[in-house]
Amino acid sequence: MSNYKHFCREYDFLEIDADSPEFENCICSIDSDGRGPDFRTGDRVLVLPNGMIATVVKQQLHFDYPESFWGNVELLYDDGATGTSMCWQIKKVEE
Repeated sequence: MSNYKHFCREYDFLEIDADSPEFENCICSIDSDGRGPDFRTGDRVLVLPNGMIATVVKQQLHFDYPESFWGNVELLYDDGATGTSMCWQIKKVEE
């Protein structure tokens, strides 16, 4: 996916590599239904299967032609471990 370019709708002059941090945080990175990610970098979440709190690294945009959707979420746990969880297995928490 590194050769894919995203043309930002907010700033039509901006071309972003789809695997760059700028793409993840671009306010106009949307799926085929016009939605942005549910979880953003730095969000604190509760991982329901293990009951642990973690920080979101990024939510992955998946492509299943012709549709795209926000799916798995890469996480960083407080003990330094990393992992991936399905988006429906986590919920945001207030700290």
